[in-house]
Amino acid sequence: FNTVTHVFCGGGELTGSLRSELNTFFSNAITYEFYGASETSFITISDLNTPSGSVGRPYPGVDVRIGDGQATVPFEVGEIWVRSPFLFDAYEVGESQDTRRIGSYLTVGEMGYFDDDGRLFVLGRKNRMITVADNNVFLDEIERTIGTIFGIDHCAVIAKKDDRRGHVPVCFVQSGDTSIDKEAIVSRCRLGLGSHSVPREVHFVTEMPLLLSGKLDYLALHNRLGV
Repeated sequence: FNTVTHVFCGGGELTGSLRSELNTFFSNAITYEFYGASETSFITISDLNTPSGSVGRPYPGVDVRIGDGQATVPFEVGEIWVRSPFLFDAYEVGESQDTRRIGSYLTVGEMGYFDDDGRLFVLGRKNRMITVADNNVFLDEIERTIGTIFGIDHCAVIAKKDDRRGHVPVCFVQSGDTSIDKEAIVSRCRLGLGSHSVPREVHFVTEMPLLLSGKLDYLALHNRLGV
């Protein structure tokens, strides 16, 4: 494996465990992660110098802006809009309310921001944003943060209604490492995201429910809680 110099990953964020394994098996390789969607193909690419939490800079030939205005302001949160030669034409079957076009730009309803070095940070889908004590919280961002804990195989976060806060995050974790407990997850979220993004419940499962596509079955998790 020492002859491998580049590893490219797409379709989902690398977990801490998988990244560690890649570094072990391909010790001389640089790992690149692509961020994109089925409707957009490549949006950004990260490399060795990309800071934690960022998906990197726009892929060559791709123009990315935040919000539906003409200017992108660093650290301003808004919908991610993309213009590139890789955009899809239309759905063959069905539609998505989150997928919209303005001129040559397309969005799939994901929110994010740029830092002052032009690196993109993705917070999550607009339809997966909740309010906790009047603060916007992105469930996808919580999942990514928990996924950085070494030994966690899968993580899913859903929202549960709460009389005092409006909503609270609830976490489901699949891990073969029995040393990982609720406190480790709570601490990582509190340090990385703040108190409003801390899961109020943590459920450890032996197997995460998946759709036929291989994606997380959030409806099944909601049904488990009766919410």
